[in-house]
Amino acid sequence: VETYQRYGSLNSFMTIARDMGIKAPDGYSDAQARQLEQEGAAGFDAGPAAPTYAQASSQFSATRPTVIAIMNETFSDLSLYQALSDQGYAGPTAFNAIPDALARGVLYTSVLGGGTCNSEFEFLSGNTMAFVGPGKYPYTLYDLSGIPTLARQFKELGYTTCAIHPNLATNWNRDRVYRGFGFDRFLDIGSFEHAPQFHNGVTDGATYDKVLELLAADDGPQFIFDVTMQNHAGYDLSNIPADRLTSYRLDRFSDYDNAQLNEYLSCIQASDEDLAAFVARLRDLDRPVVLVFFGDHQPTVSSWLNDSYHPGEDELAHSVRSYQTSYVIWANYDVVGNGQTSQAMDTSVNNLGALMNQMIGAPLTDYQKAELSLRETLPGVTLNGYRDASGAWHAPTKGDEGDAATDAEESCATEAARAYDLFERLEYYEFGSRLSSRPLAQKAQHLTLARQELGGEREGRSRGRVTWLADRTRNRNLRQDRAGLAGRRIALEHIDAFGHGHGLVHVMRDGKRCQAQLARHVAVPTTHVVARQGVESTERLVQEHHVVAHEVGPQERRTLPHPTRELRRPTLLAACQTEAFEQSPSPLVRLLASHAGNLQRQADVVDDAPARQQ
Repeated sequence: VETYQRYGSLNSFMTIARDMGIKAPDGYSDAQARQLEQEGAAGFDAGPAAPTYAQASSQFSATRPTVIAIMNETFSDLSLYQALSDQGYAGPTAFNAIPDALARGVLYTSVLGGGTCNSEFEFLSGNTMAFVGPGKYPYTLYDLSGIPTLARQFKELGYTTCAIHPNLATNWNRDRVYRGFGFDRFLDIGSFEHAPQFHNGVTDGATYDKVLELLAADDGPQFIFDVTMQNHAGYDLSNIPADRLTSYRLDRFSDYDNAQLNEYLSCIQASDEDLAAFVARLRDLDRPVVLVFFGDHQPTVSSWLNDSYHPGEDELAHSVRSYQTSYVIWANYDVVGNGQTSQAMDTSVNNLGALMNQMIGAPLTDYQKAELSLRETLPGVTLNGYRDASGAWHAPTKGDEGDAATDAEESCATEAARAYDLFERLEYYEFGSRLSSRPLAQKAQHLTLARQELGGEREGRSRGRVTWLADRTRNRNLRQDRAGLAGRRIALEHIDAFGHGHGLVHVMRDGKRCQAQLARHVAVPTTHVVARQGVESTERLVQEHHVVAHEVGPQERRTLPHPTRELRRPTLLAACQTEAFEQSPSPLVRLLASHAGNLQRQADVVDDAPARQQ
């Protein structure tokens, strides 16, 4: 973000675009990486977990249980924040009370408030975003069809594979990515017609009903991956029924921030209730089923908690608190070699799939075995850093073992640093080296521009025309639409490769009914920032080209400024910087520069609670 602030949007974006590739580690060779992987796998086979895994493996081959993986949108336990637990908040009670899990614990994530697809990528592939890099979304940047995934792994075992997400199939390119990952079917929003809704989408319970329908229709083993939707940001929609709305209040939060906090906590309460009902139904099934349930990231509101009540901390330790959720691995049958006492075992998202396979005795690849071997000295790896065996976190800097207080801590840090370096080589071997060699310049051509010319207000109602201009390599059609919006604006929307954009969100609301009427990404290159900043997180999910338009009647209106705390005060391309770009021979660059200058003069990016309350 500092780069954008210092050098402006356009040149910063173009510079970052050139760095979208994944570089090989220093001194890397495929032969060496393969040897390291084989050594790691051999270490697992000779390690203390091998006898138990062998027993569970025999059982797995005989029972072939169905495996259900649920990545629950923004599910996390905010009771880890002392200020909230002091108010009596105990987290998702049913989730925390599951007594017979195979394993459970803290799940370290690489994203906060958004970037759901990166948690998906880490879980399904076993790779960590630490070695992909910040500001990248593999679902939108790379051809992933050739990489190993959990879906492909189970499919090769004869399992039927199905992905579920009650949203548009094109969101984060899931339709394309899931096919490449080895899923036989993908049930998107079209499979949830007339499904019950809560907060921001189809209820968790409705997706669980769909899972049970799949089980009832097929007696064979299945791998089902369910990405839920109801808890998605934003949390100022004021649409939670009064009898389901929590009422916690933090003294350092404004009324507006407290309202968002309670809207989020009410969503988690609803998710917790649906999970409890789902687990109860799975218990009653007469077929073996394994469930792995986890949250993809915390909400942006948790970063406000962190900053307000834990100021002045070490930067890495401070961020780790917000970059973690919870997980549980559970089975409705007795798994050989596991006491099923909900053993606490903290890990990171990239390790979760391999850990699940180990627990239930599913076949493990050499990469997964090597990954599990590294967990002894490297129990957590994220985009922010890595955790050593003593529990200390370290920034991803070569040779940085931190400020160890004892010889034992120094030893743990040194071993973790070595394991981190080894893991980077393994991941490049299994992922980075397999990516398409198509030049990034070609991928950058998949930029879509939206020029929105919006008319002025007349008698409390305004009309506008939205004209979509598309790169011929992406979409040859021009799309026109209308949107009701008070006032006049000219906005430029930048959309990532393959169509996912980020931007400042302008929201028109019906002031009387407190319902969102228009959510629109006024996207600028400035907001193409790293996923770890959680840019996309705070407002209602905006579908299909990031525009959802509803007619706005003559009721009272107000424009809510975007809660930009997670943007870390981005700035637009200064007008004085646009002159050189406006002389560019490229029409695209001239258009970008012109509108960036217009936005610079119009924008008022703020970062304070009073502005969010207006």
